[in-house]
Amino acid sequence: MTGEGAAAVRRARNHLEGEQVLLLEFGFRRVDVHKDLVDQRLKLKFRMHGITYWKSVSIKAVMNGSGQALINLNTAARAVFEGGNMLSFELCKSGCFGSSSTLASCNVTLQRALQTVDIGSTHASVWNLELRAAGAPDKVFASLLVDVCIRTSRLQAVGGMEALKALMVPTPPAGLGNHSGVTVEHTTACIIFAEQAIEARRKLEEAFNLAVKAVLGEGPHNVSLPRSKMEQLFRKLATLPELPEGLNDDQENIATPIGFHSRERPCKSTCHVVSS
Repeated sequence: MTGEGAAAVRRARNHLEGEQVLLLEFGFRRVDVHKDLVDQRLKLKFRMHGITYWKSVSIKAVMNGSGQALINLNTAARAVFEGGNMLSFELCKSGCFGSSSTLASCNVTLQRALQTVDIGSTHASVWNLELRAAGAPDKVFASLLVDVCIRTSRLQAVGGMEALKALMVPTPPAGLGNHSGVTVEHTTACIIFAEQAIEARRKLEEAFNLAVKAVLGEGPHNVSLPRSKMEQLFRKLATLPELPEGLNDDQENIATPIGFHSRERPCKSTCHVVSS
């Protein structure tokens, strides 16, 4: 492997992992389900852009002391936004051989999500989402209680390339510091990695720009913002405070959801939004 090839790999990786990204952080608390699902094994999935970013282990639904059937999640998850315009939450029934079938879901548009969360705030917003039955969108089958924080970061600070799921970047070629025994295969691997890292960086930048437009409530995604307006918002996003390591996990009683109910904790301000 030539020194130039190794330098190109390091440069491409550093540029990719230095890219500014939008990080979604969730504190999944519980899912209230229909009583007919008691003793059945269920799991919750979070998906974006057709990709499953997180799924819970298979959990048996139980009845609590108030007679409500539920599954307790009490777990955190995070995802780098890589594109798309929808956040999907799916309640699934676990299959016998690892497969699962979707029982109910809720789709939250990117614009709605970003406009109902104080981006960069140290206060998590509480979402109470109606999961509607698959094939029967008028029927509310379950409700999900989840804490949501959204902030900006550098890719390197949130797991690097390994945090990406939709944008596939190969593992950097081995032996970057070894300039002896150079082979065509090594040189080719360097070129492939650098090209794919550059493409992934471009798509991450597109995803971040899409999120910026969603925050502003702009129209079609292919409409360009005035440069001065874009730069002003980028400066604002770049200086947002970091979130603490853990999400607040204190408990509170929240009424039966109507559509998409969001509020911040510990602040008591509440807004009501209907998800699509």
